[in-house]
Amino acid sequence: MVPAASTRRGVPPLTRSTRPCVADPRESGVSVDDHDHHDQYVTSAGGIRLVVRRTGSGDPVVLLHGSGGGLHSWARVAALLAADHSLWMPARRGYGPSDVPSGPTSFPDEVADVRAVVEAARESSGRPVHLVGASYGAILALHTAAADPRDLRSLAIFEPLLFAAGPRTAPLRDTGTGPPSPATTPRRWPRCSTR
Repeated sequence: MVPAASTRRGVPPLTRSTRPCVADPRESGVSVDDHDHHDQYVTSAGGIRLVVRRTGSGDPVVLLHGSGGGLHSWARVAALLAADHSLWMPARRGYGPSDVPSGPTSFPDEVADVRAVVEAARESSGRPVHLVGASYGAILALHTAAADPRDLRSLAIFEPLLFAAGPRTAPLRDTGTGPPSPATTPRRWPRCSTR
């Protein structure tokens, strides 16, 4: 049961969802196979072909997997969102079935890949894109948003590897409620009280 109003000061009341909250997506009885999906190619810089799994319809959402992932990484989330979102789940370069570059992969190359997928999603729908990333995919999402946010409607990241974030993403990282980045402020952030 969702409370009608919050009892904590300064916290807005929760809103009721039309969709039931399911702790484990497997319990929802919905799978990505319940929705039509197809794979397509998006070509990035240098002719690298990325395979993008697409499913659903509605606002476009690009979901970026981390280092241990692939096309399967977002399947359970996709199953829950496909009813009202157009989901774009690329296999990053070097992850099958996308192309494997002949030489080393650079961070700017991977950001260019994300830009190519975001642009394809924007062109297909005519709407700005929600960009979501987990782990290494979250860092790619941060750098993509810092480089060119024009096609983005929102940015959601989960467990970004902040040691790899770099100073260019500081304005994005430091707009939340957490402590300021050492790169943007010389003062030391006080430790939280355990009381």
